[in-house]
Amino acid sequence: MPVQSIDRQNISEMVFEQLIALISSGEWKQGEKIPSETELAENMGVSRVSIRAALQKLSSLGLVERRQGHGTTVCDLASGQQINGLVPMLVLAPLNIQSMNEYRLILECGAAELAALRCDDKTIKRLEDNLAEMERLNADNMDSASVDVDFHIIIAEATKNPLIIKTQQIMRDSFLECMRTYKRLTDVRAGFYYHRNLIEALRNRDAFGARKVMEEHLKKNQIDLDRAMQEKIETTKE
Repeated sequence: MPVQSIDRQNISEMVFEQLIALISSGEWKQGEKIPSETELAENMGVSRVSIRAALQKLSSLGLVERRQGHGTTVCDLASGQQINGLVPMLVLAPLNIQSMNEYRLILECGAAELAALRCDDKTIKRLEDNLAEMERLNADNMDSASVDVDFHIIIAEATKNPLIIKTQQIMRDSFLECMRTYKRLTDVRAGFYYHRNLIEALRNRDAFGARKVMEEHLKKNQIDLDRAMQEKIETTKE
């Protein structure tokens, strides 16, 4: 798979995704030195800043090794040398929505409960602003998946538990892809109701209520998704 020119929309993210694809497809083999920043920038038609940001992200994930004066090399993913072995697996083998929903039910319900006990007024304001932005994007028929993911990241941060926060940060890209698929298949406005109720539970420091709302939210997501997938199957049969 050759390096392709990059469209100007969402440049940094698209550069990163293409570099990931080059690694996962085997085009760039483990242990192989990849093209320089200058070469990649010229081939993709983007700035070196965008290339450098993508390479830094790959490096932080343990997928490439950058050495001053020696260029950038694809890491041996089987060597176990990555800082976090979970990260390359998530990046190179994205999770399906079912797996993501199961993960979220286990982690996010507890996170919402803990966040209710530890959040502050600043967190509530961030969540309110986030919901307002999500509603605005929906009204303009624009993609709100990233903002939706941020809502749940803010709740994770409100727990003040570094393990929960780091886990959600690691999962973000996989979470975002699943969220985009979900939003393409279902009515995203249903989520606003649960987000408002989550904010209210957190405002009242209602740990039980926050956990309950989050659980209802995620289970409703699964029901809506299952229904949409079934309708899609039936339509295909017709």
